[in-house]
Amino acid sequence: MKQSKPRARIQDVAALAGVSPATASRALADHPKVTPKTKQKVVEAARTLRFRRNSLARDLRSGGVTTAVGYVIEDLVNPWFSQVAAGAERVFRKAELELIVATTEGDPKREQLVVKTMLERRVQALLLIPLSEDHSYLEGERQLGTPLIFVDRPPVNLIADSITIDNRGGMRLAVEHLAKHGHKRIGLLAGPEPLWTTGERLEGYKSGLSTHGIEFDKSLVRNVQYLESEVNSAALELLNVSNPPTALIATNNRITVLLLKSNKELLDKIAFVGFDDFELSELLGITVVTHDPLDIGREAALLTLERIENPLDTPQRREIGTTVIARGSGERRAR
Repeated sequence: MKQSKPRARIQDVAALAGVSPATASRALADHPKVTPKTKQKVVEAARTLRFRRNSLARDLRSGGVTTAVGYVIEDLVNPWFSQVAAGAERVFRKAELELIVATTEGDPKREQLVVKTMLERRVQALLLIPLSEDHSYLEGERQLGTPLIFVDRPPVNLIADSITIDNRGGMRLAVEHLAKHGHKRIGLLAGPEPLWTTGERLEGYKSGLSTHGIEFDKSLVRNVQYLESEVNSAALELLNVSNPPTALIATNNRITVLLLKSNKELLDKIAFVGFDDFELSELLGITVVTHDPLDIGREAALLTLERIENPLDTPQRREIGTTVIARGSGERRAR
């Protein structure tokens, strides 16, 4: 197998330009003490050799941190994560910071490993969508002054900044929307129980029922893993209880999409509200409780910059509001 050509080093650039490696390095850094003639020679040599500066190594050698901010997410499949990243990246770009992304693949056990790798790269700050049930492993890093911003869910056993949405309020809006259309039997397809967002949305569901004088019925709640067959089975179970629901709520867009893939006919027969918007929801006429993930990203980035500037300030917990977008599925009246 033919081996690839090794990358040019600063020593190679210096040799071609006829200067010392130190002078070549200063020239590429636009040092004011390097003459224009020398700088031109070095730049031309670097272009000829296709030399690329290793800014990460340079920063670490000087004992500093990089211009990067780490962003640890569950996976690259859910577009919600990328939208949050887009909102954050726009803010960081103006601050001359770069966002680098890594995934835990939805595995809580991988979280510490991925976070450790990010921190070893000396990122200026870390944005984390957490899965672990204990974040005390980051206490030492917090004490060192590294800004830690938890997104979508707050940390556990750690005092740090967080950006979340109004999960309880959003679910109350979903229940209220269905109750206004005459529904008193409202089923819930919820995510895995350990997730903080699942618990918050369940409490919002209960609160919404209570507000409208509807008694909570545990038989109308199903917790599901993110598998098409399991979501479909849970939905069919709910519709086959002795006193079935006339409406359904899904606690996140992954469940909604899986239900659409496995049994769209079911959603044509029953009132339905999904939590979190998703691509094609408008075309499919799915009523949703939504928020702006770009706004979450922006807020997370702005809070990160504040924390970089003022590392000793009291950690904040900011909450993004939600709203209902009516598109048809949630407006079917109870029979």
